[in-house]
Amino acid sequence: MLKIVKDSRESAVIEAAFRTFLGYGYKRTTMDDIARAAGMSRPALYLVYKNKQDIFRACMLAMTDALRDNLSDVVKTPGTIAQRVRAVLQEGIVVPHREIGMTPHAAEMFALKSEIAPDLFKDWMGAIEAAIARALCDAADAGEINVTLSGMSAADVAAIIVDATEGIKLRMESIDELPGRLDALVQLIVAPLSKAGAADIGSR
Repeated sequence: MLKIVKDSRESAVIEAAFRTFLGYGYKRTTMDDIARAAGMSRPALYLVYKNKQDIFRACMLAMTDALRDNLSDVVKTPGTIAQRVRAVLQEGIVVPHREIGMTPHAAEMFALKSEIAPDLFKDWMGAIEAAIARALCDAADAGEINVTLSGMSAADVAAIIVDATEGIKLRMESIDELPGRLDALVQLIVAPLSKAGAADIGSR
């Protein structure tokens, strides 16, 4: 999940810290724990990051950078626009939720998005939104869909999909519900923009 291209010392700290946060929980993790996991002394760790919160934010930044790289490939994959939008949501939302949700301190880790890094979580969702908008624009340019049929721009449609996704996450009782609900969301919003959907709406 975490692919980092940075200074090797920073990469070692970030990757070790992320594993430690998931294993011990953020609150129980100490700078000593992270230093040991990264194979360095505590004083050496402080030369790289000033505190635990700084390290957590660095983890989020690295993960978001990796996500943007992954999504740039996802939107270019073959398939229908609905399939590409589903793939973006899968990569950006379903996969991280599954991986973190399976750990002992998942609830605490998810809560940190608003406690420590609300701005970085916004960037994460913004990366997903931008990828969906890019996929919609590409599909419109290829004649696969007619975005103007919705009376909105591709960016507006992408924003609605991401906003609706957040609502779905709040209401679901299990991560197992998420893929199916996101598939239904994409079908509801994207399918009517396709040529077939446009023809159907125009005939009513």
